[in-house]
Amino acid sequence: MSIREQVRAYINGKLLSGDGPPVHIEDSSSMIKSGLINSMAIVELIAYLEETFRISVADRDINIDDFDSIDSICSLIAGRQART
Repeated sequence: MSIREQVRAYINGKLLSGDGPPVHIEDSSSMIKSGLINSMAIVELIAYLEETFRISVADRDINIDDFDSIDSICSLIAGRQART
């Protein structure tokens, strides 16, 4: 499974799952501005990314725009992995 597929599966399965119907989002869709995820979801997402992709996101490095869409999350992962 690609990084993008893993990120999408986590977001759909863990962050967007709820009592209502499934939500479909495009990879470029803003999840924060649309209200699909909140700050607590971002904390959970960061923990998942650090564990799954072996990257580090220090508190001082958190930029909310990096977690706004699947595209931006994948770019963050690629950038962090390139540093190692």
